[in-house]
Amino acid sequence: MFYFQSPSSNYFNKIWYKNTYELFDIDDNDLMSHYFNIGSKLNYNPSLYFNTVWYKNTYNIPDYINPLEHFCAQLAKKNNNLKPNEQCKFFITNGYWNSDCVYVNIKNDFIPLKKEKKRINLLLPALSFSAGPQTIYIFANLLYENNYNVRIISVYAPINNNFRETILDKVKFNNNIEIESLYSNDIKISYDDIFIASAWWTVFPLKFILGYLTNKKFFWFIQENELLLHCADETYAKAIECYNMNYYSFINTSILFDDLKKIIFLNLVIMTIF
Repeated sequence: MFYFQSPSSNYFNKIWYKNTYELFDIDDNDLMSHYFNIGSKLNYNPSLYFNTVWYKNTYNIPDYINPLEHFCAQLAKKNNNLKPNEQCKFFITNGYWNSDCVYVNIKNDFIPLKKEKKRINLLLPALSFSAGPQTIYIFANLLYENNYNVRIISVYAPINNNFRETILDKVKFNNNIEIESLYSNDIKISYDDIFIASAWWTVFPLKFILGYLTNKKFFWFIQENELLLHCADETYAKAIECYNMNYYSFINTSILFDDLKKIIFLNLVIMTIF
């Protein structure tokens, strides 16, 4: 199941708004005012996640009330019966994921743009030099050597200023591979981008964006049974929900593969023994 809503609870996105409606002559600081005063009357959408026309028609919003302002005011009143768009069937309050739990604390959004170049994005919780991330770095190198545009994304942590220099030395990392942080900034993607996840909590943000993209399946490096990290609580429920998504998986041993088959449904498995 995809969530057709903003994981960061940001329903006005200046990057998406400016590029979608080609408002390049308007200063970034004036874009929100443009939507409130002009864009909403022209039925522009303030972000990927909010449908202005649908919202006005569905909730009978008069012309003198800005639809996004109305939506945000209702959220502030804890009214979760309103949806931001017609595809959002089960609106989740931000407390569901934007909590103290690092696994689901999504700070920013992926922003799909029509003119953005296509990339393969490899997702890590944070950039480190433990065995799991180093596998991702090596695989990123292989992809780049085969002429793909490759980017590594730190989902839940900023990027250390010395990281690139260190990784170049440790794993002969190609300096042309992009490195970005979803924790620090929104990240521009194309509608045709491909994602490769690592830990299950790097899969979770994909539930909010894949529904809008051409490629609705992703790849997943599964190097351990992460369900064992959690008790039978809400975090476990989020994890099992991710494991039961539609993806291609790289599983590092046949023993782990056999174990996972007993407890979860793997839609399509590509077996890779490291």
